[in-house]
Amino acid sequence: MRAPRLRMYQQVYLAVLAALLIVVLITFAFFRLVIHPNTRNTHAYATLAKVVSDALPSLDAPQAAQASVLRQWIERTRADIALYGPDRALIFGGGREILPAPPASQAADGWIRGEGDTYAAVLPDRRWLVIAFKGGENRATFGLALFLIALGVGVGIYPVVRKITRRLEELQHSVAEFGAGNLAARAHITGTDEIGMLARSFNNSAAQLEALVKTQKSLLANASHELRSPLARLQMAVGLLGTGSKRATTEEINQNIRELDQLIGEILLASRLDAAEPARALRLEPIDLNGLLRDECARYDAKFSGEGGQLVGDRVLLQRMVRNLLENAQRYGARAPTEVCASRVDDALVQISVWDRGPGVPPAEMERIFEPFYRLPGTKERDGAVGLGLSLVRSIAEQHRGTAQCTARPGGGAGFVVRLPLNALRDIPHPAA
Repeated sequence: MRAPRLRMYQQVYLAVLAALLIVVLITFAFFRLVIHPNTRNTHAYATLAKVVSDALPSLDAPQAAQASVLRQWIERTRADIALYGPDRALIFGGGREILPAPPASQAADGWIRGEGDTYAAVLPDRRWLVIAFKGGENRATFGLALFLIALGVGVGIYPVVRKITRRLEELQHSVAEFGAGNLAARAHITGTDEIGMLARSFNNSAAQLEALVKTQKSLLANASHELRSPLARLQMAVGLLGTGSKRATTEEINQNIRELDQLIGEILLASRLDAAEPARALRLEPIDLNGLLRDECARYDAKFSGEGGQLVGDRVLLQRMVRNLLENAQRYGARAPTEVCASRVDDALVQISVWDRGPGVPPAEMERIFEPFYRLPGTKERDGAVGLGLSLVRSIAEQHRGTAQCTARPGGGAGFVVRLPLNALRDIPHPAA
């Protein structure tokens, strides 16, 4: 059975504690091995012992005289000093504590085994001078300070680690919920650090995916409905082939097939534009806008005027956009001539306006008519519209970093205004045609 995996905040916290422990051990070892008097101050202790011994009276001098000299040195150096006789009997001991006599096994100058930083020097008359600067207390204090610092950092870092990892856990929960199918799941954004930026990125991506899925669902649902209508008419027409009036029936079949072909083509184009990153699926080239508009107007017997100049764009898509606008105007324009005008808004923007004299579009519907498969109330299926033409117009305009909108024409009718930047896409790399 696998052991339960530690949660992230536990892993991070244990890693911090382990790092603190390593720092404490290295610091203490450095202090112990490098700064320890055994490895650094032997010569200094030996020199001090020599100076003190030179100042001492002889062995047969009164103990008071010997003690007086040693007290002076204790006061000068603030060291612990003890003097033992040749038999290692205490003659004098002073300072913070009475230092121990060197063991019987020690016969020469050196550190007293087991006493850390206590140094013993044998005098010419066989007396023993014992000296210590009590660093053991300093080391204990230093070790305690290290421990308290590590403890304080360990206690203080816990809420910080927990706060950071809790935000990651909440983000992970939101991602898991989104992955389970809840497309409305969003992360709770707190802070402006990398985690906050990650949560914002997730929310933006989730919103885009949710919108894309909704669009695709709506597109597929409407497409399935729209495809059934011409197919049903085809079935009826085929059923009437044997009852006479074959020419009219054949024309009906051909018309329905053309509608199906147009619908499938527009669905494929709409899907490509929706799936592609804006301005990345375009095949860019310099385009003479006046020439393009004149050519398309000639195909639909529309009037063209104005001056559009040159822009950078996808010729095929822009032709499709203008054709959709002209077909829409021709379909609902009450057989009045369609007028197309190109004009420069400023040095960087061109405007294409398509005007008809049809019944117009109610203000409340001017945005909705750009939705895929949306038809104005009262529009008949037999009018030939599939509801994707204006949706494609706006998609193509937005792919070119432009806008498309519907407006009312003075004197009656509708107008569709497309604004396109002239050179906004010039420096963007694109796939070869």
